[in-house]
Amino acid sequence: MTNTLTGLSSNQAYRDWFNSLKTTIRSARTQAMLAVNQELVLLYWRIGQAIIELQADSQWGDKLLDKLSND
Repeated sequence: MTNTLTGLSSNQAYRDWFNSLKTTIRSARTQAMLAVNQELVLLYWRIGQAIIELQADSQWGDKLLDKLSND
């Protein structure tokens, strides 16, 4: 994508520039979604790991998962 508007007087030049802009926006949106998804997967993994560790320290009958689901 060029930083200059020279040559945009023709319809084709403008369409090419606009399509390039749309491609750049789509690409940025895709990268943002991938980054968010990656962080969410890591968050859920950490939550699961924390639950597993807490379960290991719990005793039978503590109803840890019941307490967790209520909270």
